[in-house]
Amino acid sequence: MKINDFIQNKFMKYVVRFTNSKPIQAISRGMVRLTPLTIVGSIFLIIWNFPIPAVKEWLISTGYRDYFLKANAATVGILALVSVAAIAYEYAKQEEIEPLGAGFAALSSFFLICPNTMLIGDTVVGNAFNLTWAGSQGMIGAILVGLFTGWFYCYLIKHNVKFKMPKEIPANIADSFSAMIPTALCIVIATIVFTVFDKLSTTAMDWVYHVLQLPLQGVSNSLAAVVVCALVISFFWWFGIHGGTIAIALFSAIEQANLVHNAELLAAGIELNAQNGAFIFTKTFESSFIILSGAGISFGILFYMLFFAKSKTYRALGKMSAVPVMFNVNEPILFGTPVIYNPVLAVPFVLIPVLCAVLSYLAIQVGIVPYPSGVRAPGLTPPILAGFINGGWRWAVMQAVCLVISVIGYFPFMKKADRLQCEKEAQMAAEEEAI
Repeated sequence: MKINDFIQNKFMKYVVRFTNSKPIQAISRGMVRLTPLTIVGSIFLIIWNFPIPAVKEWLISTGYRDYFLKANAATVGILALVSVAAIAYEYAKQEEIEPLGAGFAALSSFFLICPNTMLIGDTVVGNAFNLTWAGSQGMIGAILVGLFTGWFYCYLIKHNVKFKMPKEIPANIADSFSAMIPTALCIVIATIVFTVFDKLSTTAMDWVYHVLQLPLQGVSNSLAAVVVCALVISFFWWFGIHGGTIAIALFSAIEQANLVHNAELLAAGIELNAQNGAFIFTKTFESSFIILSGAGISFGILFYMLFFAKSKTYRALGKMSAVPVMFNVNEPILFGTPVIYNPVLAVPFVLIPVLCAVLSYLAIQVGIVPYPSGVRAPGLTPPILAGFINGGWRWAVMQAVCLVISVIGYFPFMKKADRLQCEKEAQMAAEEEAI
């Protein structure tokens, strides 16, 4: 009881505060804005690497294949570039400050601190931007720049470090002039940062990549990281807190960087495996094997309700929830059963995603299932179909295995929950008759 009180009254209070903090919300909302580019880019990558050999050969022979790769590079390949502006934009929105100026300032600052030379053969080319920093290599740096620029820009605006325009001036013009000084100061700071690192014979982005991002990506590709992600999502959902939001804040940047890195390897014609530096833990892996059919992989709950439930409430809820769950929307199950704060369902709800994540990770690691290719199906794509899109027929089979595990794992617990619900319904019926 004391542990439960501590979790609900102390621990969860800080978790909610952390989740609702402006930096975390800016990262979460900014990353969500990348979804269209990720999905559209995935479509072009699927066509470029078409699973039917005859079609693939035709694309190569006609020369059309390279166009699809270019489209992928212009979407998935610039996620860091887009995220830096999106995060600063979302931070400013929370401060109720015109957000576009913050996004522009962050984008300019990002370009400033990136290397401005690149090696082509044996020749060093100056005044050039290497697009690798716009993709996977620049993701953590983009988040840091987006957060700092968004905060600093808003701080200056809120403390009236801006041009004050007469009320007669149209709002769009006034906003542009108000943004001038904050933007200039953001650029000055980015210039100072670039200068300091340049004198140390490196750049800020190089430093962030080697000191922060590479170690984080290395840790994220471990089995432990996969287990932690699965636990975080289900554990917090059981307490009524959106575990997916917390997972986005904690893991999304690294998952996106890992996914883009795999796509870059594939585009370069490099086989996706551990020896070549491919990653297992990506956004595609999470959506395919950790939140399959929704948080807790709740397909097993739906299956029991549809085919075995004796409770009228559960049978009705199963019919109502069937379509949403098939599209990975399981809030009707979570709140209708309810799963949240339900001690009977706590164990399978938390542990089934962990088991599926571990089995899927190991299946990829030993070569039974291929590595994530950089493709990511839309979040509402039904299970099995999503697996086929994301990784071919072996991913679809692995998803089917996870759904079977969900059915078996939930069955004894749902049987008990069903019995308790039937007793509750019988008691309510007796009370109504007594009245």
